[in-house]
Amino acid sequence: MNIQVEKHVIDEAVLDLIGKAFRFDHAKGIAEWIKNSIDAYNLANTPDDDQVVIINLGIAENKHIRTIEVIDFVGMTKSKIDQAFKRWFDPRAAQLSDEALKKEVKTLGGHGNGGKFYMREMFKTSQIITYKNGKLNVFGFNQNKQYGFDSEFTNKDISIEEACHIAGLNMNSSLFNQFKPILFSKNAFSIVKGESPKHIYKTNYLNSLVDNLIVHPQARRIIQRKNIYLVINNLIPQKLVIPQLPPKEGYEKPFEFVCPDEIVSANERIRMYNTESDKIKLVLFTSHEPLKGTKYRGLNSIDFLGDVGVIANYDISELGFFSSFIYSEFLYGECYAQVMESEDYVTNDREKFEESDKTKALLNWIQQCVSEVCNNMEESAKKDKVRINLKQTSLFNELLNKWKNRFLQKLIRESLAGVGNFGVEGQDNFDWNGTSENKKKDTASKAKTVGDKGGSTTKKNNS
Repeated sequence: MNIQVEKHVIDEAVLDLIGKAFRFDHAKGIAEWIKNSIDAYNLANTPDDDQVVIINLGIAENKHIRTIEVIDFVGMTKSKIDQAFKRWFDPRAAQLSDEALKKEVKTLGGHGNGGKFYMREMFKTSQIITYKNGKLNVFGFNQNKQYGFDSEFTNKDISIEEACHIAGLNMNSSLFNQFKPILFSKNAFSIVKGESPKHIYKTNYLNSLVDNLIVHPQARRIIQRKNIYLVINNLIPQKLVIPQLPPKEGYEKPFEFVCPDEIVSANERIRMYNTESDKIKLVLFTSHEPLKGTKYRGLNSIDFLGDVGVIANYDISELGFFSSFIYSEFLYGECYAQVMESEDYVTNDREKFEESDKTKALLNWIQQCVSEVCNNMEESAKKDKVRINLKQTSLFNELLNKWKNRFLQKLIRESLAGVGNFGVEGQDNFDWNGTSENKKKDTASKAKTVGDKGGSTTKKNNS
C-alpha cells in the first residue's frame, strides 16, 4: 500500500481534553515557567551566576493575587516562538532554537506543554512579552483559550525603554532599579504573564503558594542552584532559598543503595539496566523533625533524577506500607534513574513515571530500601529506650536505698530510745542484729559478779 503521508490534523477539543490534566496548582505552573527560563539561559550559554529569574506577583487590596509574572533576561525572537513555543507535544520542544538544534544542550523542559497548558488553563488571559534584537513580540491566549500574536506587537522595531514601558516594567520601581544593569547589558527580556489566576480564593494563599513553590520538586533544585527572586507589586526583590534540614541525631550520614540489575517481580525477571552508566542509585537522608504535616511536607518524598533535573517525584507514603511508618516521616531522598528517561518512562509533566512493570519493580525496590532504614531506626530507638530504662532503674534503686537507710535508722532510734540501757546513741555503735554495744558491756560486767552475793546471808571468805 503506497500512502502519501500528510500531517495530522488535531482539533482544539483535544487540547481541552488533555488540558484537564494540566489544571494543576499554581506552584507547579510557576515551576514550569521557571524551568523554561533556565532552559533559555542554558541554550544561550549563560553562566549560572548570571542566570536571574524573577517571580513578580501583583497583589490586590483584598490580598488576592491578581497577576503572576516570571521574568528572565534572555528574550525570544518571532522565529523561536514559531519553532518552539507554538508547538504542542514535541519531545524536543525545549531544545528548539533559531539555529535549528545546532547545540546539543540538556534541558529541564520535557515536551514543551507544561508552561503553555498552565497559561491556557489557569488564567482568564495570559501572554508572553518578549524583546530581543531590537524587536518586540507579544504572544498569548485570549479568554476563549485561543492563542496567537498580538497584531500590534509582532516583530515590532522598538527601543528597549519603550519595550519595558509596554511590558509594564516600571523604570522607577525597586525591581527595575536592581536589575537594570542586567537588562541593559543583555538588551533582552521575556515576561510570561497570567492575569486573573483561577482557584485563588483565600487571602492567605500567598504564603502557602510561596511555601509550596519552594518545596516543589520541579522548582526546588533550581531555587537551590540559581538566582530566583520573589517580588511583590514591583517592590524589593527577595532571593528565594531552600530550607536546610538538619539530620536526625545519630543519622548524620545518608543511607546509600544500589539497585540490582535484575528484579524479580510477579514471577517475572525485570531488567533494570544494562550498563554501569545506567546504574540506578538511591540515597536516603534523615530530618531532625518529621516532615509530614509541616510546611515542608513536600520534602517527604523521593526525587527521581535524569541527566538534568527531576523526571518524577513520589511521596514516600505512595510507595506502600511500612511497619515502622512513623520513622518514614523523617526521610527524604534522591534516586538517580537516568535509564527511566532514556527508555521513555517519563510522563509529559514529569510528575510520575508511566505505568509499567519496570516502574512497579523500581518503586517496590525503593519501598524495601525505605523499610530497611525505618526498621533500623526503630531497632536503634528500642535499644536506646532499654539503655535509658536501665539507667533510670539504677538511679531509682540508688535513691530508694538512700531513703531506706535514712528512714530505717530514724525508725529504730525512735523505737528504742529510753528503754533501759538499750538507748541508741548513734549508728556507729549499733548492731543491726538488734544488740547494742552498751548491752554487750552490761552483760559482760554481770557475768563477772555472778556469785559474789546471794540471798540475805553474807558468806565469809575462806582465805
